[in-house]
Amino acid sequence: MSDTQLKKRIKSFLWRIGVIAAVGGLSAIAENLGVFNLSPEWIVVVGGALGEVTKWLNNIIQGK
Repeated sequence: MSDTQLKKRIKSFLWRIGVIAAVGGLSAIAENLGVFNLSPEWIVVVGGALGEVTKWLNNIIQGK
């Protein structure tokens, strides 16, 4: 694996972790407001799905 490919994979991994963390944060805020009550498992599922959506949108923007 080349250095450039490794950097891309690490960047992608960190992006997905960031999205999962953002969904977790939003869920905690919403839970305190009484809006939704997501379990940790659903936070990971929704965060992963949103990570894929952002990757797809990024590919469209970059013309891939």
